[in-house]
Amino acid sequence: MEDIINLPLYSEEQSPVPAKRKVGPMIWALLLCIVSWGMTSCGSAEQHVDRQNTDHRIDSLRANGGHGYYVATYLVGRYKTSRLNTTPFGAIVYQMDEQLIGSAIVVRVLDTVRYQVNYDLDGRAIALIGEFDKELANPSFDMRIPRGELSANAIRNMTNMDYELRVYKY
Repeated sequence: MEDIINLPLYSEEQSPVPAKRKVGPMIWALLLCIVSWGMTSCGSAEQHVDRQNTDHRIDSLRANGGHGYYVATYLVGRYKTSRLNTTPFGAIVYQMDEQLIGSAIVVRVLDTVRYQVNYDLDGRAIALIGEFDKELANPSFDMRIPRGELSANAIRNMTNMDYELRVYKY
């Protein structure tokens, strides 16, 4: 029994230095992991794009001293709703009710001039008709959807397709 208790943790031929040398590669691997983690973002590619867009807007707002809204656009399909990195149209939001921040606002292009907006507020389904390049103002929000560079043919192809907007305050 005494022999077992008095045994050193390592033999006299061995030294704790090799054990310390083994830690070195682990530290380098950990450092490499931390550096590479900092270069990439956690989460999905959509969240990364949102983060970049939000950071860009925040930087521009700091320069101008204002506040605004970021609009994420999704295409609503039969089975899946997909985030669009390049949007066929851009919504400009001037004012948004706090209850609608982050919730789904569905936009459907009706024709080359008009679109329909559907959303839920306080358990009520609300539908509004707006015109491209004109402000759509109501108590819940003020926004404008510019027609931009879209041709009449491109807008006709977008009819009866649902686009989901999610507005975030920054």
